[in-house]
Amino acid sequence: MGMDGLTTEGVIVFKDNLSAQEESEFDSEDNSWTRPEKLVLEIFEEAGLRIIAENVQTGFPSGMYKVKMFALKPIRE
Repeated sequence: MGMDGLTTEGVIVFKDNLSAQEESEFDSEDNSWTRPEKLVLEIFEEAGLRIIAENVQTGFPSGMYKVKMFALKPIRE
């Protein structure tokens, strides 16, 4: 997969809420999806991306979704 807009030193940063469930969850109030981390990792792999760093954002009230950030680079042939 080509990454035409990304230099060889470039990084893609992905930040999202992650579901603790096995399946994606739909919120009909704001029409959004929350995906499990396993699915997000599969999407990265299918897109030809590797994780070079990851971190969980802290400071949220209990009961909120886990928010995680990933730094990604293309898997170069």
